[in-house]
Amino acid sequence: TLVRDVAERAGAKVTLLHVLRVPTIIPSLPGEPPIVLPRGASAGLEARVTAQLKAASSALGETDVSVVVDIHADPAEGIAEAASRLEADLIIIPRHSGRRVGSFFFGRTAENLSKIAPVPLLLFTPAT
Repeated sequence: TLVRDVAERAGAKVTLLHVLRVPTIIPSLPGEPPIVLPRGASAGLEARVTAQLKAASSALGETDVSVVVDIHADPAEGIAEAASRLEADLIIIPRHSGRRVGSFFFGRTAENLSKIAPVPLLLFTPAT
């Protein structure tokens, strides 16, 4: 894989990161307080995503891999903040192929991240 090859050549550590978007607060009736999801409501989802990232890390073979799941209102900002916090040297992120629907929903994160990334950003199109 691209990630494994880059990490092996650079002698780098790999962090697989997934940023979960904070659930939108659902407004209630006018004059009523908003409905707020209880703390820990996303714990089950975090556990599932962590398990998926750990499974994906096995494809990287001997590469030094850690797994991080963060929650943030904006995925691009969450990735940029995690890159700073983890002292990353490079962010590698997939971008969707030219599919109109896919690029609308997923291309926006890569585009926004390219504007605010604290380190170089390597975009690639995953094989289909």
